[in-house]
Amino acid sequence: MLDLREPHLHPAIGDPVSLVVYTARASDVRDVFVDGKPVVLGHELLTAPVEEIVREADRCAAELQGAVSPSGAP
Repeated sequence: MLDLREPHLHPAIGDPVSLVVYTARASDVRDVFVDGKPVVLGHELLTAPVEEIVREADRCAAELQGAVSPSGAP
């Protein structure tokens, strides 16, 4: 569900799909449901620990960077 009260989403005239595609931001997404179950509520991820996801993403990025430049040079 999108929070459509933000100023950048106005004036809300014309095609609503175009409005969402061209002006909505990730921060406008308030709730997400998958197969009828809440995944995000009130901008908060319910299905996985965000800290763990960030830690794993950082680890993977460092691993990829090491594979691209094994000497550690940029």
